Amino acid sequence: MKEKAFIGYTFLISWGIEIALMATGHTKDGMFDLLYPLIMLAPALAVLITKYTVKEPLWVHFWLRPDGRKTMRYTLLGWIGPFILILLGGALYFIWFRDAFDWKMSEQIQYLRDGMDGGLKEFTDEAVREKLMLQIVLNVLFAPLYNLFTCVGEEVGWRGYFLNMLCEKHPKWRAVLINGLTWGIWYFPLVMQGMFYGKSYPGYPVTGCLAVLVYCVALGSIYSFLTLKTNSCIPAIFANACFASMNGMWLLFMKGQSRADVFVNPTITSPVGGWAVLAVAAVIFVFLVKDRVQPAEPAFPVNKRQVVQKPKKEKKE
Repeated sequence: MKEKAFIGYTFLISWGIEIALMATGHTKDGMFDLLYPLIMLAPALAVLITKYTVKEPLWVHFWLRPDGRKTMRYTLLGWIGPFILILLGGALYFIWFRDAFDWKMSEQIQYLRDGMDGGLKEFTDEAVREKLMLQIVLNVLFAPLYNLFTCVGEEVGWRGYFLNMLCEKHPKWRAVLINGLTWGIWYFPLVMQGMFYGKSYPGYPVTGCLAVLVYCVALGSIYSFLTLKTNSCIPAIFANACFASMNGMWLLFMKGQSRADVFVNPTITSPVGGWAVLAVAAVIFVFLVKDRVQPAEPAFPVNKRQVVQKPKKEKKE
């Protein structure tokens, strides 16, 4: 009942906005940019609506509160881990496609010059390159802060609430799989609007939707692992924000002709650039199937009103 209510409210809010944007032609303008944060907040809003309608206390079935040092350790892993996986994915791509690598970022610099109507004329290529490298460093250090707001909306709903309910009814591997597939389907309207892959690829939009399903199951397994190990979705929030902020890092070093294939590139949404994410996801599912991912013991009651009831004494006849 609660799972269906949560899914219904989530899809009603986000898909309703997205379908309205597509119907009115506002898919690449200021209106979409204005409403996009609300779309990403839909899962969190659905949690609140669901709890209100079923009269469930806020902290019941809700993995959000931090669990001391363990949550801090896994939050750090969620911060640094995405950078390592993106680094490995891009490295393999450029080893495989060496002609696509442009270490001077010359095409990216020219693209910026053309797009800024001469705004970079006073800067040399070396100066622009240094600014781009600084941007990469800042992304690594402060990436979660850039996308934290929208990622809170996603993770509070999908991992903090929905995964919790699924784990009560299914083995952990199946719960994580259902969670990832549902999350991927939720992205379908955005994929149809060109998110991740654009609209010019073969088989649009079916192949894009199928690719997003794989992408969401793989990333969802990582976020779910972080959540299960801590009983908190906070590490997953940081991991989601890091992946979102750093995913385009390797594109700065690509030559323009190599950008044509949206399914073969150094980003994690590509099977080549995302090989490290897929490998980690496969390992996580193996451990989940063998039931070796044991959830953390909560350091707090799930319900503030929860009390430990003493066993009743039997009345003597």
